[in-house]
Amino acid sequence: MLESLIENGYMIVNFESIEDLHSIQEIVKTVFPCLPTDFHKESISDDQRLLLTKQAKDQIVKHGLIKKIFLKNSDFLIKIFGPDLDIQSDIHLRVSRPNNENDFVDWHRDTFYGHSYWEFNCWFPVFPLEKDAGLMIVDGSHLEVARNIQVSQ
Repeated sequence: MLESLIENGYMIVNFESIEDLHSIQEIVKTVFPCLPTDFHKESISDDQRLLLTKQAKDQIVKHGLIKKIFLKNSDFLIKIFGPDLDIQSDIHLRVSRPNNENDFVDWHRDTFYGHSYWEFNCWFPVFPLEKDAGLMIVDGSHLEVARNIQVSQ
């Protein structure tokens, strides 16, 4: 697992305890007017989509579900980073609709947006994804020099 992180810049981990993920799914189902997997079929403005996403995110944070997921599945993090972990309690919830470019995120590194090189970010889908959907990662891109980007400390 660690070899993948060093070589590719990411690793895939299967959580053993996922009951809190089911709670997140229920929150999203409650907040959104339809099944989240069918959301792209609804005629909802971007402003309404953002409002619904914020409402779901606020409920997930209020119940501490992300922290619970990581605490219950922290063995892999402790093996890599040691016992001193700081788990962010706030999250970024993204609801992306297929074929809607406003929902896409361009190629980037989180350090371009002020994140530390020492942060470890996790991404996981809340609902099952269609084939070829999800986060796109370029193997080894973390080793490439950032061109035309000025890093500030």
